[in-house]
Amino acid sequence: MQRVVNLMRLLKDLPMHLRRLGIRYIGYFITGVLVPKVAYRALYKTTRDRLRWAAWIIVLLGGTLILTILSLLFNLQIAVLSLLALGLAGAAARLIWSLNPKRNMRRQAQALLEEARATYSNGTFTSWAKYPVRSEIRQAIERAREANPNHELVIGRIDQHGRLLGLFGELPGREPVDEADFVDRPGSKLDVVVTADDHVLVRQDFLGDRKRFLRQWYHVVRLYRHANVPTVHHVNEERSRLYVNLIPGRSMSQVLDGAASLPSERDGAASLPSERDGAASLPSERDGVASLPSERDGAASLPSERDGVASLPSERDGAASLPGERKFTRERKFTPAFTLGEGGTALSDEFWQEVEHQLDLIHARGVTNVGVGKGDILVSSDNAPWFVNFDTAVTLRAASGVAFTFMRDQDRVRINQRYGQDLMTESSARAALSTQVTKVHRNQGWYSSVDFGNGLTVGPVWITSHGPGRWEFLNKRVLTPLVADKRVLDLGSNTGVLPMLMLRAGAREVVGVELSPFNVEAARLVHKIYEWRDMRRYKFAIYNCDMLEVLRRDWGQFDVVTAFCSLYYLDATDMAKVVRRVSELAPVMVLQANTRSKPPGRRERASFAFLKNLLEENGFPNVETFAPSGYNRPLLVGRSRGSSC
Repeated sequence: MQRVVNLMRLLKDLPMHLRRLGIRYIGYFITGVLVPKVAYRALYKTTRDRLRWAAWIIVLLGGTLILTILSLLFNLQIAVLSLLALGLAGAAARLIWSLNPKRNMRRQAQALLEEARATYSNGTFTSWAKYPVRSEIRQAIERAREANPNHELVIGRIDQHGRLLGLFGELPGREPVDEADFVDRPGSKLDVVVTADDHVLVRQDFLGDRKRFLRQWYHVVRLYRHANVPTVHHVNEERSRLYVNLIPGRSMSQVLDGAASLPSERDGAASLPSERDGAASLPSERDGVASLPSERDGAASLPSERDGVASLPSERDGAASLPGERKFTRERKFTPAFTLGEGGTALSDEFWQEVEHQLDLIHARGVTNVGVGKGDILVSSDNAPWFVNFDTAVTLRAASGVAFTFMRDQDRVRINQRYGQDLMTESSARAALSTQVTKVHRNQGWYSSVDFGNGLTVGPVWITSHGPGRWEFLNKRVLTPLVADKRVLDLGSNTGVLPMLMLRAGAREVVGVELSPFNVEAARLVHKIYEWRDMRRYKFAIYNCDMLEVLRRDWGQFDVVTAFCSLYYLDATDMAKVVRRVSELAPVMVLQANTRSKPPGRRERASFAFLKNLLEENGFPNVETFAPSGYNRPLLVGRSRGSSC
């Protein structure tokens, strides 16, 4: 019965909330919430056979409707001819549409390759002079090159499992294979060649399949310097051949099928020389390329859950330290061994976290349907994953929407199925969220609605008194300029929704404080889901403690401190102590009042006038107010003397 009462109350207030949020939000609510919800049920909860039947029924009903209308307007013969003409026109349009993207893809690939070449250095590709082959093999290859000095020479072949067959003797770079065990690659050939300009490259020959050639070329140059993918040296369009750098390492097939480590110099195997030896290498930080810092590089360790705080994602977790930062790994060598994860698997948990991170970087560029098979991912000698197969990939215009969300999800599902991993997917995110919401409801009640995007929501997201509705109506326009690239302390974070929205708006870091352990647990899941949905890492930590801990703990200095409808849960004396302490930590404090707070004592402390006076008398003399007419959650922004924020 209570649910019915609550539903009626929501429907009664719905026009008021939508009026506050405006027509733009209504459009988003339809396209960004309702449509994705329907699409999710259709794509994930309905069998393919039913979808196919539904599509045919829609087509037949549409055709019947058009035929009926034309028959009424004209006659049956004209109606049938018109319907046939429409069908032919649709087929022609589809043909033209299928040809046009190929031309566009070629032009874009050419432009992107020219941009990439402008960033290449002498160390981008391995030169033949520095390729570490044994002297007798080098001499044999040199004799073969002298016979055709102006042509490339094939010195090795790479099979379906990523193993390298040396045609003049064993070559470094990949696991060797005998000719008897060599497995041909279906649909393409991979050869190691020495080019006329003295580079050792991998030549990918698509055997005349221009569609796959264009897709591989376009997607690899599109992802250059954004993710761990091969670097294109040049292409031969006439013969559908792509020339890329040789990435030393092993395929997932070799690693997971029992290979424990790469051959090292200690085992007597040749290794590629490092930059200290004057050798060419893959781009490093010295070439202007960001690398993944670790604690060995002096990176500060982050708080752990043993300290009562949700740990922040580190680079070892596959996390980018700042949104949009380009990350890929350092130069590749052949000496480190592969580490073993739990259960004896040939790859560690850190490796799989980096696989997820690299996949996010690829998806953030709109690229989906990525090759994730055992021969499509290389494991370099320092355990970094490299995605090398994009000949079936699809790039969508925007890294959002129903189509992109579904195709991105399928890439993650395939990795989970092939390798027994547990990457978050649309289904697992919903299941985890449902379990968490039920747990919080059972113990104290879930307070704030959440909108993760693409139809994944909790509660009525249009309500302007909390969650995304409150953010869209008032908090967003006030907070966005205040928190951009700032360090924020949030007092009373609840389930972490508003801290995450501040991070989405550009905050550099948010530290949250929340008393309820159930809310803290929920906030950690909310943080994880937002990172998964947005394909970026957010620097967010939440402490399970009272707001009064700000008087005792040292969390460092902040640019902004916020308390959204939370500070007035303390008594007046403690509120003054907290604000006074905050004035020592940050130049700006933002409070949100609640003019409809029900308990009599709290009602006064939550009032607009009380909070304004509280700020003015405790270190924030300059108070700016934001109180839309009829809205019971006004904001107050207090600034200390001399603050420029």
